[in-house]
Amino acid sequence: MLDTRREITGKVSIVGHRGAPDCAPENTMASFKEALRQGADMIELDVQLSADGHVMVFHDGRLDRTSTGSGPFAERTLAELRTLDAGGWFGPRFDGERIPTLEEVLAWARDAIPLLIELKYDEAPGPALGYAAVQLVQACKMMEQVMFISFAHQALQWVKQEAPDVATAPLYSAPVPDPVGLAREIGANAIMPLCHAVTEGDVIQCHDAGLSVQVWGAGVDYARYVAMGVDCVNADNPAQIRQHLFGE
Repeated sequence: MLDTRREITGKVSIVGHRGAPDCAPENTMASFKEALRQGADMIELDVQLSADGHVMVFHDGRLDRTSTGSGPFAERTLAELRTLDAGGWFGPRFDGERIPTLEEVLAWARDAIPLLIELKYDEAPGPALGYAAVQLVQACKMMEQVMFISFAHQALQWVKQEAPDVATAPLYSAPVPDPVGLAREIGANAIMPLCHAVTEGDVIQCHDAGLSVQVWGAGVDYARYVAMGVDCVNADNPAQIRQHLFGE
């Protein structure tokens, strides 16, 4: 099981958020490779199902912002999605980047870098996405290299039912009165709050309970949260954050 606690890894881990989206088009192989090149310790990515049930790496519920497609993502088949350009919007040197499948990313990341896989839902969550993603991770023999995360906490419970030994973490953006209780309720191994939704007391309580604390957010003074004891920080430019935090 992936354990991201600082006491286990020996350092604060920098997570490439959708890869390195300040430097390459988010959620593409180019972005993931750039995050690895920049020294990210882990990569976060978003997955959802195509119309014909394939697990694809894409963030938005609609295609318009980060591809040459338009309309709802979930209405397109794998074959249709693979015809779209997912890189040219960022810059001409990324023309031809495609929307990856989770299977492709797993094959690339195996033995190279751990992944935080966010289960995305444009509508009410169901178990199909998590089950399909877990099966791919199991087939690639990467259960100890992956953590599933989601704002849909019920989806993480379904994942745990399917694969009790895989790591999970609930995402949330507003303070919760009992983060340890939340993690225990859904069987999670970590929490993943927006930075402004976590306190030093939360960090202490989570560590006492054996939980990792992984924060995210834009325009954050990450040094403050590292000093609070958090275990992981999300970054759109992993090299920049590494330089800021550690002078590397």
